[in-house]
Amino acid sequence: MPQENYITRGIVHAIPPRKEGGKYPITFLVLEVDGYKERKEYPVFEFFGKNADRVEPFKIGDEAEITWNLAGHEYADKFYPKLSAWKALKLNGDGHQGVSCLSC
Repeated sequence: MPQENYITRGIVHAIPPRKEGGKYPITFLVLEVDGYKERKEYPVFEFFGKNADRVEPFKIGDEAEITWNLAGHEYADKFYPKLSAWKALKLNGDGHQGVSCLSC
């Protein structure tokens, strides 16, 4: 079954520290998006390996559009979901692309 791509738009809420410990770097970007009724949701997108630098142009409060795939893995009989991001666009205030991603 082919992998489906998803696109999520929101406001950058947090940029956790980059992880360099393994063979490939990992960066994260947390967006604030509208959830059920008045509630806000905060999905965490993971940028792995060659995509890790795509987070660099962003700062808290920027409007962003993230393209991602649903992934996950099993370890020690536990399952871990992952939002595996591979494209990030910085948008201007009207929802249109303002600054493109790095080497999309």
